Amino acid sequence: MSYKYNVVVVGKTGVGKSTLINYLYGEKVREAKTGKPVTERGFHPIDIQINQLPITLFDSWGLEVGKDKEWLDELEDELSKRSLDTSPKSWFHSVFYCISTGGHRVEDFDKKIIGKFLEEKYKVTVIFTKADNITVEEGENLKKELSDFKDIDTVFVCAEEKKMMNGTITKPFGKEEIKEVTLRNFWESLIIRLPARYENIIKNEINHFIKSLHSEHVDKLSIAGLNKENVYDAILEDCRLFIKKRLNKKTRDFVIELKETYKNYSIFAKELNLETENFKFEFGDELTITYEEDQELHIILRDILIGKRKSVVESDLTSFINKFRSKLMLEQEKRKKEIESTLIEVSEGVLN
Repeated sequence: MSYKYNVVVVGKTGVGKSTLINYLYGEKVREAKTGKPVTERGFHPIDIQINQLPITLFDSWGLEVGKDKEWLDELEDELSKRSLDTSPKSWFHSVFYCISTGGHRVEDFDKKIIGKFLEEKYKVTVIFTKADNITVEEGENLKKELSDFKDIDTVFVCAEEKKMMNGTITKPFGKEEIKEVTLRNFWESLIIRLPARYENIIKNEINHFIKSLHSEHVDKLSIAGLNKENVYDAILEDCRLFIKKRLNKKTRDFVIELKETYKNYSIFAKELNLETENFKFEFGDELTITYEEDQELHIILRDILIGKRKSVVESDLTSFINKFRSKLMLEQEKRKKEIESTLIEVSEGVLN
């Protein structure tokens, strides 16, 4: 299977990331990390298998005093490898940001890192570690410090058994909550990121095409003896072919990728004992951007080129191209919303 489930664990030095990882993934991780340095900088992939499924766990080096910029640069580089330009296979599928309850506060740098992931349209689970050391009231106060962020989950965790000075034994807790939140946030992340990826793909295509219209037509208006009728036909033909061949093909390719993504990760969810409903993906065989010929645009272009004016000026043609671009962007937005609503519908078994 070429798909992997990518989990990233982030947090400052000393917050208990390694303890959390061992609590969640146990002996598999300890075996994979044997003999490897634990303080090396960067985001280090640890390949493990759970129920015969490949999992890549990214363990980040802990933030240290005075290393803020260096750490942020590393994060920016890592996020760029998993941007909306890349396949969903390369994305982080679960993002755990760890904060120790021992400090009794969420620092500004913590918020900055969480914000970076949210900007990239990830769902973030904030895990408050060493939670056996605080009261319920203190926990609620910590959650309030994250109130500026919408739609993030918090889980309080004790990742290891401890024998206290008074003789009582503290048992680990929080694993089941993490499991539940992980499943929900994973599918919600796809609902956010897949339509955003589609938007990114199509907007890039449109913008590239608009530049080519300028270079092929607008920039050549000063050529002596230019036949306006030919310009009119050439522009309309270019627009028609762009929609028929490039936009529709990009959309079909995206839908294939989208279906494959849902199919493969629903298998992961089941095998990892993250119970899901059977997914019935109900897109048709094709999802195409159909742009019907717009008579208004035809009239505008004909008026500019051959009807009412003796000469064509750059601003006239640019005006038409901008209107055409606006029409395409509106159509793209409609398709993006259709994708979002369909993903929400097929994910209802998990999200409800």
